[in-house]
Amino acid sequence: MKIKKSVYQGPFVGDYAGLPINEAAQLRADSWQPSLLTFARASV
Repeated sequence: MKIKKSVYQGPFVGDYAGLPINEAAQLRADSWQPSLLTFARASV
């Protein structure tokens, strides 16, 4: 018997239902990129 795991993946991109955000906050969220959190490696 195979057990199927259910994984919650969160809301869809651009789904801001129920969040009290204005147009500026929505623009910032839509233009966010994961590369903003990366750091350059320092050469030793």
